[in-house]
Amino acid sequence: MHFQVESFPACCLLRFSTPGGINRLDTAALHWLRRFVRSSEARRCPGWVFLGEPNFGAGGDLRELAAMDPLQARQYVDLGRQVLLDLVKLSVPTVAAIQGFALGGALELALALTLRVATRDAWLGHPGARAGLFPGFVGVYLAGHYLRPGRLKRLLLTGERWSAEQALRFGLVDDLVDQPEDLVPRACEWVQRVQPEALLRLEP
Repeated sequence: MHFQVESFPACCLLRFSTPGGINRLDTAALHWLRRFVRSSEARRCPGWVFLGEPNFGAGGDLRELAAMDPLQARQYVDLGRQVLLDLVKLSVPTVAAIQGFALGGALELALALTLRVATRDAWLGHPGARAGLFPGFVGVYLAGHYLRPGRLKRLLLTGERWSAEQALRFGLVDDLVDQPEDLVPRACEWVQRVQPEALLRLEP
């Protein structure tokens, strides 16, 4: 996954993309994100918009995971958990700009950010449930902040994909835009609306 940082007066933009079109949180991507979140650059900006292109992401790289031994798999999960918890604790606002889809680990990444804005045609979910997989990072903990227990079970156990309209109604998404070109400007508006003092008082 390739990362690119862009700075604007009102907010900063973290773009990520993958040749071939599907963003996956493999080990290399998680190491990059950990270095970034712990850097001084992440705290110098007034807030961050995370934009996956052309999709927010589809979770981990199953081929990479299949090649891991049990110790390597455990280290990968621990790394993902630490990255997401570091994002939750970041002292500046972060907003996920979701287009295409945010599935599995990518949805967990979006939930670790302060707020989420999506295009109306986006999809969110945990399809790994169909293969008997449970969210590997801290997705259950994070989704529990937004979903009532019955809907949390639906997300974790059925493998359903929810439309952006459903996700907004259920509480996983905070705002929708009609056009992809409106996604980053709207997300940046939300960065500006978050009060940093209030953010620091939130319990992670």
